[in-house]
Amino acid sequence: LRQPGQARDLSEALTRQTGRPVHVTGDADSARAGAFLGAPGVVVIAGTGSMASGWNGESSARAGGHGFLLGDEGSAYWIGRAAVRRALSWEDGMGGGSALIHRAVIEAVGQGPEGLEALIGEVCTHPAERGLLTALAPVVTALAAEDPEARKIALRAAEHLAALAEAVRRRLGPLPVAGAGRVFSAPVIWDRFAELTGAVRPLAPATVGAALLAGQQASQRVNGA
Repeated sequence: LRQPGQARDLSEALTRQTGRPVHVTGDADSARAGAFLGAPGVVVIAGTGSMASGWNGESSARAGGHGFLLGDEGSAYWIGRAAVRRALSWEDGMGGGSALIHRAVIEAVGQGPEGLEALIGEVCTHPAERGLLTALAPVVTALAAEDPEARKIALRAAEHLAALAEAVRRRLGPLPVAGAGRVFSAPVIWDRFAELTGAVRPLAPATVGAALLAGQQASQRVNGA
């Protein structure tokens, strides 16, 4: 859960109902704990959405994670939407796209040229179905090696993600950065992101981070008893 108050309330409710101590937190917290094995650092998560979470040993801070309507820059959704926008711009003769992006989007959507019209209808009718556009992200990053417009999208995504890390660093100090999430599996995005931030791959997955956080909570309960 993103809101601390909601997490606290749910933790208390589940603890009462199960008779066992339950601690609810956000997935960014477990990802950060895993990325640095509990040590201070900033993790940028880029999957369907995007956000950054950091901890300097005393204070924590976040950036991004505002959802696909108000944020999620650099995410798989953002990349897919940018590709469709450029495909439509090229089709309308307005510039800003390329024939390669247009063809790649149509092929990925299927159903020929009519498929793009169907995609527009689906996205506008069911905007919360983010998978429709998220699925296009790997298409764009694969195309980046041969198409300048696709490469621009990918590099811009990396720059957005780097900006999230820097926003947290400005508040917490010059912490190390890690990148987690399937968007970073694209070399074109990872290389640019690492160049801008000095990022490293996570030391461990979020599941390990969750275990570390659980251990910390247990230790705090014992010490407080």
